Amino acid sequence: MYRIISAIALVSMAACTIPNTELRDQPQIERLRIQISKARNAIAETRTAIAEARGAPHLPELYVRLAELMSDEARYHYQVAYEREQRAGKNLHVPQVRFLKEQAIGLYNQVLKENPKTRLGPRILFNMGQEERELGNYKKMRKALERLVKDYPKSKLRPEALLILGDDRFDRSELEEAGNYYRQMLSGDLSRMTGLGHYKLAWVLVNQAQCKTALAHFKKAITDSEAWFRDPASKSKTGATKSALDVRREALVDLVYCYTQEKKDKGAVELLRKLAYSRSS
Repeated sequence: MYRIISAIALVSMAACTIPNTELRDQPQIERLRIQISKARNAIAETRTAIAEARGAPHLPELYVRLAELMSDEARYHYQVAYEREQRAGKNLHVPQVRFLKEQAIGLYNQVLKENPKTRLGPRILFNMGQEERELGNYKKMRKALERLVKDYPKSKLRPEALLILGDDRFDRSELEEAGNYYRQMLSGDLSRMTGLGHYKLAWVLVNQAQCKTALAHFKKAITDSEAWFRDPASKSKTGATKSALDVRREALVDLVYCYTQEKKDKGAVELLRKLAYSRSS
């Protein structure tokens, strides 16, 4: 009897010393959950503002803002799933993401239907294209972005729409069509997208075995990007980070292949040194 009691006591003591193994989310996931809560609060506030602004001229802006907030929440849900899967892959099935994105697309379509001449048109079509692409609806993505390109030739979002359309064609090995989109990026004034347009077009030409013309576009990618980044007004022209569209180093490295195909080695070092925009490059 004494041995039985002692055994029970030992088991009880051991149970008391077992650490709490309750699983908790990683700090990164906890931060994302906070962002989800913030997005939901903002969505609720925007819905309230919409209800109070019936017939107001700024109502379309509120609907677009609501759609963008839904997109934000969808992105946070996806990131939570991605982190919980230990970054194993990007092909995740997250029902909340699709539901929120489809709601956002519905709001965009509603605004365009009720306000066909709204100044928000480029922003709406660009956002729609992004949402459709992330849902895998590439045909609808192309339709939205091509409408933006056609109907809003002076929009600041037009070059980015052309870039997405060009990349879509390039990924499907439709080089001629991809080149046409990239060439359209080069029209107009110098912008943060000009250098990237030259770089993308150069790679189309490389794949078409047109190294001589590709070499010229690689050089233009460097010089046009250099001109843009050296312009003091460039920071006020766009809120995008410079590194996001800086192709100077990539163009410098990639032009070497075409240079060896079209030029003799004499003068190569001098040319590369001239095109290099920094000591490290």
